Amino acid sequence: MERMERIRSPISKNKTSCVSHSLPFPAALLFFSALLPPPLQTSAAAQLLLLHRRIFSGLGFSVSLYKIWASFMEAMAWRGQLSKNIKELRFLMCQSSPASSSARAFVEKNYKELKTLNPKLPILIRECGGVEPQLWARYDLGVEKGIKLEGLSEAQIFKALEDLVKAGQSMKA
Repeated sequence: MERMERIRSPISKNKTSCVSHSLPFPAALLFFSALLPPPLQTSAAAQLLLLHRRIFSGLGFSVSLYKIWASFMEAMAWRGQLSKNIKELRFLMCQSSPASSSARAFVEKNYKELKTLNPKLPILIRECGGVEPQLWARYDLGVEKGIKLEGLSEAQIFKALEDLVKAGQSMKA
């Protein structure tokens, strides 16, 4: 959806121009903040968020768009924190069984993003015939936790991975 706004043109004080704003800005912020190294992503995202708030509040947009974007960024921030809380991530699955299909789809769709956000984290994919799908995380001091992925959807696998990251955070505290 596009929103048309009448604003004063900086060139002429008497004329107004019609400007179209299609709201792709939060998506651009996500894209550009993901290109930065993980330690800088949070501070860069915060600075871009302030810029975003200033731009859209000056154009008459409500702060609700800002709140939606901020909650989305907060919900997805754990993806860049994998390497801080986990030493190794291991997917076990069968190459052909239907029970492993959602785990295979998850790895195919999300491996590149997870590896880009966490370049030093070993993400291992172990395929073996007849094995049930599992996700294992190794933490500090060799502590490991595993979750069975059989029957889980891709969204539930994301939730399981997020729970493993939060478990690693609580071990450090």
